[in-house]
Amino acid sequence: MYKQANITIPKNRLGLAKAMGLVAASHLDTVLDKLKDILDNIGKSVLQRFLSFFSDKTKIKDSNDIHAALALMYGYAARYASSIVIEARRWKKSCRATITFLETN
Repeated sequence: MYKQANITIPKNRLGLAKAMGLVAASHLDTVLDKLKDILDNIGKSVLQRFLSFFSDKTKIKDSNDIHAALALMYGYAARYASSIVIEARRWKKSCRATITFLETN
């Protein structure tokens, strides 16, 4: 969905965000993993982002569009996802952190 959407148009960004939110209602982990992948691939390195500032202004605008779309997608994913699923996810992370802490001490 993300690769085929023209996110430079605000209506498309909003539509994509709502769609991701609706998918997150039943597949939260999959949506969050996909959003993390998109975020990780925006700028490969700090140096590339810095050099693109001097070379091409359209890349910066594209990056802003991507960040805006991601913010909307995260927001709608949180809005539509079940509170039980979100709570279970938080519980899982806190248990994992506790186990890691106990193993290191």
